[in-house]
Amino acid sequence: PDAAPAVDSDVDSVRDPLMVEATLRTLAAAELTTGASYDDASYLDDVANLNFAGKAVTVLGRSPHLGAPLARTLADLDATVTVCHSSTPEDLRHRTLAEADYVFAAAGCPGLVQPGDVGADTVVVNVGTTYDAATGSLLADVDPNVSAKIVTPTPHGCGPVCAATLVRRVVGAAERRVTALGHLPDTWRFTGNALRRDVTLASFSKASELIQSVARLCDALDHHPTITINEAKVCERVGGCGVAIEFTTFSAGGTVTARDYGAAAEVEDLIAEATS
Repeated sequence: PDAAPAVDSDVDSVRDPLMVEATLRTLAAAELTTGASYDDASYLDDVANLNFAGKAVTVLGRSPHLGAPLARTLADLDATVTVCHSSTPEDLRHRTLAEADYVFAAAGCPGLVQPGDVGADTVVVNVGTTYDAATGSLLADVDPNVSAKIVTPTPHGCGPVCAATLVRRVVGAAERRVTALGHLPDTWRFTGNALRRDVTLASFSKASELIQSVARLCDALDHHPTITINEAKVCERVGGCGVAIEFTTFSAGGTVTARDYGAAAEVEDLIAEATS
């Protein structure tokens, strides 16, 4: 269709290209698994801890779907970016590769980066791949014999991270849409198969009063949540007494339904009263 998709469902994405995010997450994962433990999953955080300030970055390729938006994103992250493309003189490309701290290969040109093109301390992220029908394999823009500080693999490098990023975006979009339909603030969140709200009251007695109010409301609605009080065990640790309220519909197989959103919206009014 000619019309662009709605912003809240544009997960792939026209305005915020999926591959740019996946490429940066691939780099974050590679840096973590090189210099940290394999169970460190901070690369899945909303903002990866990547620092490009003062770094020379070369992007190979200027595709509107990856190379160009990736270069813009890196510049926004304070990198000094050079974009090389099909019209870049070979000697200039070699020079920028030799001087780069980071190289992002996204040209779709097999073997574009050869051994000796980059320094030993360079980090190389390969995204560009070309299918070779003769061998039935994927050929990377970065020659497999290239030696550098980090060279992300192909296959099993950016691909799996791209798939995970797409799933993450789809789930996030679905959660935002459903929450919006339920008119709930973003203080309500999904935890497995439940809709959860955490709130801290000034004292244990205030927390107990809120629970009693929720109990009376939910008896009237005939839809009851799971409630936990003082989960931290010592109220002072959280600056008061915590209450956790979780809604799920057990009769629907333990999933979140419209009944949960309706009840949560009414409970939110009680929380606003209790915390005002």
